[in-house]
Amino acid sequence: MIEQKPYIMRNPIQNYAWGAKGKSAFIPKLLNIDLEKDMPYAELWMGAHPRASSEIEVDRKWQNLDHVIRKYPLETLGQSVVERFGSKLPFLFKVLSAAEPLSIQVHPDIEQAKLLHANDPVNYPDDNHKPEIAIALDYLKALVGFKSIEEIKNVLKSYEGFNEVLNDDPISKLISLKVKTADVQAKALESAYKHIINQAENSPAVFNRIIYKIVSQISGKAKQNNVERLFTSMYEKYGNDIGLIAILFFNFVELHEGEAIYTPAGIPHAYIEGNIIECMANSDNVIRAGLTSKFKDVKNLLDLMDYNPGGNSRVKPTMNDKCKIYKTTAAEFKVSYSALEEKDVVDVTNSNAKIYLISKGALRFSNNTFSLLLEKGDVVFIPACLTDYEIKAELKCELFCAETNDFTSMNF
Repeated sequence: MIEQKPYIMRNPIQNYAWGAKGKSAFIPKLLNIDLEKDMPYAELWMGAHPRASSEIEVDRKWQNLDHVIRKYPLETLGQSVVERFGSKLPFLFKVLSAAEPLSIQVHPDIEQAKLLHANDPVNYPDDNHKPEIAIALDYLKALVGFKSIEEIKNVLKSYEGFNEVLNDDPISKLISLKVKTADVQAKALESAYKHIINQAENSPAVFNRIIYKIVSQISGKAKQNNVERLFTSMYEKYGNDIGLIAILFFNFVELHEGEAIYTPAGIPHAYIEGNIIECMANSDNVIRAGLTSKFKDVKNLLDLMDYNPGGNSRVKPTMNDKCKIYKTTAAEFKVSYSALEEKDVVDVTNSNAKIYLISKGALRFSNNTFSLLLEKGDVVFIPACLTDYEIKAELKCELFCAETNDFTSMNF
């Protein structure tokens, strides 16, 4: 049975090749675990995804959290969450640590996800969408969404490789575009971008010349910017990959500690480097097309991508005393961050499932029936049936909390 208490979580680590290794590996330091030599530590999953569920101890036995939730949905999730999302935890909480760039990717919306899963369940095993937020733990470098039309025009004119296609109809129309309405800009950008990417299949000699000339031009520069350094490093790793074009066309974003970006369905993005807190709908649904050795689906990526230029992906948190609340349009999740001084006390009233990650220091969860000391790296699941508890900082501490949207995370 589910008791009215916090449950310590045991969480799987994903060892994807792009993860940080050795002394720079963030996740082992956070969890205070021993490093395995040459092992990349890419993601810590905290949640109930069926591919890699966390575990909690119920009835003196460690069990997958997704199984426990299906067995006790009301006790774990609460009535409101069950009514909205069924007997599944709506969100997946992560720590992501990237030492190398991830693939160029987009996430489908809910209807697109169902269709992809039905047509190709091997490569799209999830039928759920995957809106996600990324919050920098120290820093994050990323590519997110298309640059403005004027910036893209400048890219086409600045790099000589694009001379190969400048006179082609979609490119010339984009360069001469005067209309400022968003839909006209998006359609022109879509035609131009698809035209360049499709050269790789339809006219590979042309595409190869585009890339070769851009690489040569960048290599000849005495000083390269961040985007150009990324372009050359990815060329050295992947050769004439279509993802290289995205590096020049997408916004290069740098986040500092506590800053965040949100990527809903269709927004193209790639995390380049850094350590972040991630939260998303409970899904692992990714459409990739570039800068990866994994399965690529260029057609679906091009068809489902959001081509609106110049968008703002940043999330500004709201403040509640010592608590920052990162809220987006996603119904499945929101994330709170709290920094507590020693002996600070927080009283929490609760009606839904929460997951807490203690990122620094030590604190105690308690009420009149339990007392649980948690330290840096500990993760705890709060079931909906635990309706009130106290958080007391034993030391100066920091913690993140993930929960379903439209609830109050903490009451200071």
